[in-house]
Amino acid sequence: MSTLNFRNIPKMDELLRDGRFTTFKSCATPSKIAQLLRDELNELRTQISQGQYVDTGRDELSEIVIQRVCEALQAIHANRLRRVINATGVVMHTNLGRSSLSGSASAKAAEIATSYSNLEYSTLTGKRRSRLAYATHLLTDLTGAEDALVVNNNAAAVFLALSTLAEGTHQRDEASTHQHDIECSSVAERASVILSRGEIVEIGDGFRISEIIAETGCRIVEVGATNRTTLDDYRKAITADTTALLKIHSSNYKIVGYTESVGTDALAELAQEHGVPLIEDMGSGVLIDLSKFGFPYERTPTDAIADGADLVTFSGDKCLGGPQAGIIIGKKPLIQQLRENPIMRCLRIDKLCLAALEATLESYIEGEATPTIRCISNTEIKERAEKLQSVLVHDSVSAYQARVLPHDGQFGGGAMPLTPIESYGVYITSRFSPNTIEMALRTAEPPIIATIQDDNLVLNMLTVSDEDIPHIIGTFRALDAHN
Repeated sequence: MSTLNFRNIPKMDELLRDGRFTTFKSCATPSKIAQLLRDELNELRTQISQGQYVDTGRDELSEIVIQRVCEALQAIHANRLRRVINATGVVMHTNLGRSSLSGSASAKAAEIATSYSNLEYSTLTGKRRSRLAYATHLLTDLTGAEDALVVNNNAAAVFLALSTLAEGTHQRDEASTHQHDIECSSVAERASVILSRGEIVEIGDGFRISEIIAETGCRIVEVGATNRTTLDDYRKAITADTTALLKIHSSNYKIVGYTESVGTDALAELAQEHGVPLIEDMGSGVLIDLSKFGFPYERTPTDAIADGADLVTFSGDKCLGGPQAGIIIGKKPLIQQLRENPIMRCLRIDKLCLAALEATLESYIEGEATPTIRCISNTEIKERAEKLQSVLVHDSVSAYQARVLPHDGQFGGGAMPLTPIESYGVYITSRFSPNTIEMALRTAEPPIIATIQDDNLVLNMLTVSDEDIPHIIGTFRALDAHN
């Protein structure tokens, strides 16, 4: 093997001077770039020793190394958080950030982010105050609950509620028995939460409610069957160790056919009869009547409170249309117990999300629609689809054939899984394969996220705004021009 190939290996200092690396100065330090170069140079030496690049000169080897490092840096850069265009038709797309904030919510968060604020300071008294004072007022006003609390997401809300009540059950049992030996037993062995088998759900990214409950110090007592649970099933399961009755909304699936479940009002009566709290996890957080937009009526937190639930939990970033948050409303004594739990410090909402949540709740007080509500109630979807289709077909974008066809959208985000949203899609075929177009859109700036159906690239216009259309057209033109 000739040593010439090894002599042609480029030097590190020469490679580091390549101007292409400046593109990535915001996502990788010089030392990181140097490390990537060292790794590629080592790989190059291995390949040369194996007989590759026999007739390759130094300039060509330099280009190979630089290209590989640029590809690695591009992969890192692509993971930064940035805006995308959602052309999937899924309104609260979990992977794409769920609900968009309103202009007022975004402005409020930006204002608080760039200045000092009265986060935990009362300008009336000059003393410390709770950061949740105003949000609590808005939530109790909107729902009719006695008190409210906000944490960083809905899973945290359920966790806080059950872990607090589990500790209370443990202390109650110790006081009632006066047996010192039970101090050695764990909370998990004594505290129990009663839950229908049909409501033991799995939420996003493989997290199961059963696993979250286990971490709270409670054990689940499963009642009923997957498709049918009766009030008597709950009644028979209640013991002295029962921490709570738990009702969980089946927000990302539906059981249909031969089914039976127990309403909140009946469960509340049973819970009150036995002196245990009823917790209802509503998930999606619908605050208004969606039937006026043509959708089936979806129960609201106000309904759950009126039906007698002691604690109600729901998300801030789904149908509510705010930032990521977990909201707990309910009876004042129980909320106070949750508020005093030391773990609350670990779960509290930060100032930017709180600012956006306050502004979002104010919009409900004022009767203004959030972007999420405006999206699902939009009546100009077909016109927007026809506008895009017309440009692609008639305005010198020669590579594409486009048709406008009905293409239902979805709520997404674990809300109303069987309820379609009437929408239209632009179905695109061309000399490029659907996968080629999809990748070109996905790697554009900003990325455009579309779907493939029946060998068509489909842009569902439910979730595409008028401001998005020029970006989409520009990306299609660029693909046509470069191929």
